[in-house]
Amino acid sequence: MSNRHAPVVADIALFAAPFIYLRHGETTSNRDEIIAGSLDVELTDQGRAQAAEAGRRLAAIGLSTGPVVTSSRRRARDTAMIVAGALGHIVTDLIVLPDLDERNWGALEGRPRRERRPDALPADLETLEAFHARTARALAAIAPAGGQRLPLVVAHSGTWRVLCRLTGVTAAATPVGNALPIRVAPEGDCWRADPL
Repeated sequence: MSNRHAPVVADIALFAAPFIYLRHGETTSNRDEIIAGSLDVELTDQGRAQAAEAGRRLAAIGLSTGPVVTSSRRRARDTAMIVAGALGHIVTDLIVLPDLDERNWGALEGRPRRERRPDALPADLETLEAFHARTARALAAIAPAGGQRLPLVVAHSGTWRVLCRLTGVTAAATPVGNALPIRVAPEGDCWRADPL
């Protein structure tokens, strides 16, 4: 793991203009309430349907996307491919950034979610600081599309929380829904996050 520090918000070019954030569709681990940070779990049938609906919703509002960027986890890649296809993208053009992957929960991976307690975290857990720095580096690697085209970032709920902390969006306290497109945009000195 790199020991580079996270870029500051001013160094993240993506934050210069609006973009779309999308958490992956429902997975088998979401359905079964299993911790699957770094595990490569699959979308459920409902998760695939959610991704297709997100693609239809974005196409219906006439969204012209720039790059479609995704984490390397299968659940995010598959969601991105479904949405990109609905938007008329060639799905082989996805930009895959492993640093957008969900936080690694160490020995808790594959365990019931109820076992994740702040007072009993495993020693091999990816620290919050390391996860934050890794996610910020990934976001810094995404270029804004320019014009009316908006980048589409497909990742995870943990990624969303880091993004909210970086931009000051207060939605971080609320879990982001599966395959719910969110338009994130600077507005003066603050940020807005509006579900589409």
